[in-house]
Amino acid sequence: MRGKQLLAAFLLGVGLCSLPVLGYGEVEHWAYEAKASYMKVFLLEARVDYVMANPNTFLNVVFLYDPSGSFERDAKLPWRVNTKRKVCVMVRDIRGVFSHKPGTALLEEFKKQLEVAYSCIDSVATNMHTDIVATFDSKEEIPLGYFYQGKYYLWEK
Repeated sequence: MRGKQLLAAFLLGVGLCSLPVLGYGEVEHWAYEAKASYMKVFLLEARVDYVMANPNTFLNVVFLYDPSGSFERDAKLPWRVNTKRKVCVMVRDIRGVFSHKPGTALLEEFKKQLEVAYSCIDSVATNMHTDIVATFDSKEEIPLGYFYQGKYYLWEK
C-alpha cells in the first residue's frame, strides 16, 4: 500500500512539474514581422499621447487615415462628406460631456474636444479645416454630430 502511495505521489509530482512547460512556445512570426505604415504608427502614438496629456478628461478618441474614402460609408456620414485622403477622428463620449446640452452648446463642446485631440496630430494633419473629418458619438454610440471642412454640424435625422 505504501509503495502505491509513493508511486502515485511521484507520478503526480512529475506530472505537475511538466505542466507549466506546456504553456511556453515561440512568438508567431507574423506578430513581429507585420508591416505598419508610418501613418498608422503615428496615429496610434497620437492616441496614446492624447490620453496621457488628458488623464482626467480624455474621451474615447480614435484616429485613422482613410486613403480610399471608405470611412464615409462605414460611419454613415451624409453623402456630401468626402473622407478620401483625410485623417478621420472618431470621438465617443465616455464621460457624459455631450449629455443634456442644447444644439449651440453641443457644437461648442465638439469644437473644444476636437481642438484638444487635433493638438496631438497637427504635425501630420497640418490644416484642421481640410485634413480632418470628425464624428462625435454619445456614450451609447448614437451619432450626435460631425466636423467637415471647418464647420461643425449636428447629426441629421
